[in-house]
Amino acid sequence: MISIRKALLIVLLAAATGACSENKKGEGEEHFKAGRYEEAVEAYSKTLQVDPRNEQVLYNRGRAYDELNNPEAAIQDLKNALKYDEKNVRFLLSLGDVYYKQKNFDNALYYYGLAAEAEKGNPLVLYKNAKANHQLGKVEKAMDFYAAALREKKDMGEAYLSRAALKISQEDNKGACEDLRQAKSLGTSGAAEALAKYCK
Repeated sequence: MISIRKALLIVLLAAATGACSENKKGEGEEHFKAGRYEEAVEAYSKTLQVDPRNEQVLYNRGRAYDELNNPEAAIQDLKNALKYDEKNVRFLLSLGDVYYKQKNFDNALYYYGLAAEAEKGNPLVLYKNAKANHQLGKVEKAMDFYAAALREKKDMGEAYLSRAALKISQEDNKGACEDLRQAKSLGTSGAAEALAKYCK
């Protein structure tokens, strides 16, 4: 049987270890916010040595790896985070984003689709689904997702701009110009230039 002294020592050691891992997590977040991604990875890794199932730290380190252009490590961490919280929309979107940057649009769409199932009506999720479908040449689905995103968030200028690009590719210049005017009125970067180029 364990003595009271030993039990107390175990409790104190566990508390100290937990506090240390929280400090490293906070340190990692400070580095990440300051753009010091290598230091962030190092701090998050120290936290994960103590608490390897901490899905938030896995997610944070995955994002830091992504910023360091290390997609393999980012994907591994984000997938591990999802093991502990499989319907977390932020985790799903971030994993989709890593694949999207790699031009692996099928995998990006898979994770964006899971995010759409997990949280109905989220405009950002709908927009990312639209973009992935757009890249895959699934015009009708992309149009549906752009429309759904804009129903949820009428001032999403990026969605108007992206949908305009899709409409231009489909030779719907009138519809594209309407979207570009809307994007310009919302101050969306690149909208004024596109409007001047395509809508004279």
